Amino acid sequence: MPEGDSVWRAAHRLHAALAGQVLTRGELRVPRFATADLAGRTVLEVTPRGKHLLARFDGGLTLHSHVRMDGAWHVYAAGERWRGGPEHQVRAVLGTADRTAVGYRLPVLELIRTAEEAAVVGHLGPDLLGPDWDPALAARHLLADPARPLGEALLDQRNLAGVGNVYKSELCFMAGVTPWTPVGDLPGSTLSRIPGAAHRLLKANVATAEERPRNTTGLRRPGQDLFVYGRAGRPCLRCRTPVREAPQDDRPTYWCPRCQSGPEGEDPRAVVLRFNDRITAHDLAGLAALMSQDHTFVDTAGTVVAGKEACVEAWRGFFAAFPDYRNVLTTVTAHHDVVVAAGRSECSDPRLAGPARWSATVRAGRVTRWHVHEDPLPTD
Repeated sequence: MPEGDSVWRAAHRLHAALAGQVLTRGELRVPRFATADLAGRTVLEVTPRGKHLLARFDGGLTLHSHVRMDGAWHVYAAGERWRGGPEHQVRAVLGTADRTAVGYRLPVLELIRTAEEAAVVGHLGPDLLGPDWDPALAARHLLADPARPLGEALLDQRNLAGVGNVYKSELCFMAGVTPWTPVGDLPGSTLSRIPGAAHRLLKANVATAEERPRNTTGLRRPGQDLFVYGRAGRPCLRCRTPVREAPQDDRPTYWCPRCQSGPEGEDPRAVVLRFNDRITAHDLAGLAALMSQDHTFVDTAGTVVAGKEACVEAWRGFFAAFPDYRNVLTTVTAHHDVVVAAGRSECSDPRLAGPARWSATVRAGRVTRWHVHEDPLPTD
């Protein structure tokens, strides 16, 4: 997911290339808008709203896009070869006499009435780089759910628009708390400083040249641009303690166990619930993301499958054989890193349907062991 400063730079690059110009080419290569032709319209402006891009045209139309993980907008001079990816990945082409903007792999692309933009961006909180920025309102939004982990609250664009996964980890480090710390546990002075710190970091980085890495530390030595993000196992820049990494809501999250206080990693029960959700969805990639490399699976007969790759392949075969299999967990309890769940398995094959029990071992946000027990669950 992009950070707000990256989207801001993309919007201003597009604005500089297209604003005030008449489109000689305006193609949207998505099924819903494949017949739309924007050629002949004047581009009024391209503006960011959080992580969203809004290109406005005369006649009251807006092209709304969001790049998410893999999308990108590139600008080329007339006649220049496009280099953003193969032709089949092009989703939008906006060309003028001098420049051509090409949107690649855009997961969100829609043509709407400018008067109806609120339908796609009206839910966003104060924009960290926008004219509506209001740090006090952002702080109130963050505190609206006191039990929510700070990292999750920062990524929720309804609270404040523009924070991505990099800034999430960096802001938690600067606040001296782990990303799993409930917002309501923060001292009022700490909470009030976080929106202002986010604004300063993004503001400083919008002016950064495209080829220079994002910087939150103020240091200009190679490899010291970020306090903790991407530094798993490497020394903390402040205290030299190895930085740790664990997933939070499926995103890699980094923190220093010495400089930051608070919970470390998700509640293991939440990890198990998400793991079971991936089983129900038959989502192999999601399961793999939640498995440790030494993940072990044990079935009711005591058969053991060891290793992440082998376990993923075992699930692949299982899902193919039982396409309607799902688990419904009714109770989930935890003792340290061991989680015990009870419920039922649902499947058209009666051999698999009925009451069931599971146990799991969770470390650093990943499942290291998944054990399906015979009913009743052994007590040893």
